[in-house]
Amino acid sequence: MELNILEVCLDGNRGEIKASYYIKYSDSSGKMVYYGSASDTLPSIWILEKQGAKWVIIDIDEHP
Repeated sequence: MELNILEVCLDGNRGEIKASYYIKYSDSSGKMVYYGSASDTLPSIWILEKQGAKWVIIDIDEHP
């Protein structure tokens, strides 16, 4: 897996993280069983909310 945080924006009690990633799952024989990714040009957007003193990811927007 590779994960790159591209941008973090916080405003009061809300925010978002834009991230690109590459992930590959393989079975015990090395055969790929799942692959997923988000790019710098079409990132995954993680929606944040401040709950008490902690920031929590409350939703993830994966672009089709």
